[in-house]
Amino acid sequence: MHGRPRTRATAAADKESEAKAERFELLLSAVLRNHQQRCYTKEALEENARLVELNPEVYTAWNFRKLALKSLLDAEPDEDSRKDLVKQELKVTENALRAHIKSYSAWHHRKWVIALGLSSLDDELDLLAQLFKVDARNFNAWSYRRYIVGLMGVPVQQELDYTMTLLNKNFSNYSAWHNRSALLLELFKEIKDEQGKESILSEEFELVKQALYTDPCDQSGWFYHSWLLGHSSKQDRLGTEIDMCRDLLETEEDASDWARNTLGEESKFPRLTLARLLSSAPGVDKAEVVSLYDRLVRTDPPHAAYYKDMLQKSRTTEEEARVL
Repeated sequence: MHGRPRTRATAAADKESEAKAERFELLLSAVLRNHQQRCYTKEALEENARLVELNPEVYTAWNFRKLALKSLLDAEPDEDSRKDLVKQELKVTENALRAHIKSYSAWHHRKWVIALGLSSLDDELDLLAQLFKVDARNFNAWSYRRYIVGLMGVPVQQELDYTMTLLNKNFSNYSAWHNRSALLLELFKEIKDEQGKESILSEEFELVKQALYTDPCDQSGWFYHSWLLGHSSKQDRLGTEIDMCRDLLETEEDASDWARNTLGEESKFPRLTLARLLSSAPGVDKAEVVSLYDRLVRTDPPHAAYYKDMLQKSRTTEEEARVL
């Protein structure tokens, strides 16, 4: 996967895998039996917990936990005891997430538990901070954070500042860029005039430019740059970004061998972005667009089919312009 050669499993690994599969089958049988019999005892929940920590994608196991927890909460009049039950449930999901951080089912279940309103939201932000240290690009974790800060009423600007702290550590954090775009959409709802929106976008263009100049080969910043372009209506924005792409490419062309190796043999993203921008710019010589796509075809073979398609469209457009 991703260019890594396959390795043959050892006998010990095969044996461990078989033991894990056998343990899973036993736990699954017990959970299904308890679910069918509506057995919501402490022992039944412990068996269930071992199953979801082993494999959190068994939806029936989480559904059982919902029914069991609701039953236990309905039977418990003491508020502190109810909070303890919820605390235990959150611990189960935390254990599952620490072992399987990208599990949709575990994140969804934790969201359901939090919605009961019997736990601390501050604790959720603390847990997310720990999990982001393991995987700061986890889309599910970012989605969950948006849910939590929404419940807490955290100001959008405060969350933008938080994404900035993570981006300062790693500009390649695609999920942080994506979260930033989601936050800006919320911020735009509060802004009535177009000038105020463009002022914010100008600051964002300056921000992402730092990432693009730091590593022109990293696609995360370019995706965010593309998103910004799609939300800007400023008349001279196109020309400004065209100049930036040209400057990046000139920097690469003028670089020494050492610098060229640092930037990458070919920085395809500024070249591709420039081609797209020139295609939408009025009064531009389309021959330059054709030249850009032609070079991308030669230097980025895995995506050659796409470039050839765009190249053909550019050539067709150029021929039509000559006829006119």
